[in-house]
Amino acid sequence: MVSLEAIACGRPVITYVSSKYTEYVDFPLKDVKEEEEISNAILDASEELWEKEYKYVRKHHDPNVIARMVMKIYKLLL
Repeated sequence: MVSLEAIACGRPVITYVSSKYTEYVDFPLKDVKEEEEISNAILDASEELWEKEYKYVRKHHDPNVIARMVMKIYKLLL
C-alpha cells in the first residue's frame, strides 16, 4: 500500500513485483531482487518510470475501476 501511495504522490518506486502474477503484467519494473538490479533501478529511476507506474496505478487502482469490479462480483453472486 505504501508503494501505491508513493506513486500517487509523484515518487518513482522501487519495490519487488513478481512477473509470475498476471495482474502485474503491465507494471513497468518487475523481478528486481538482486543487489545490483536494485542499485541500477535506483540510479535509473526517472520521471518516465514514475509516469509508467502512475499509469498502472490509475488503470488498476482508480476508485471507479474498483467499484465496477466489486459491482460485477456482487451481480455474479445474486
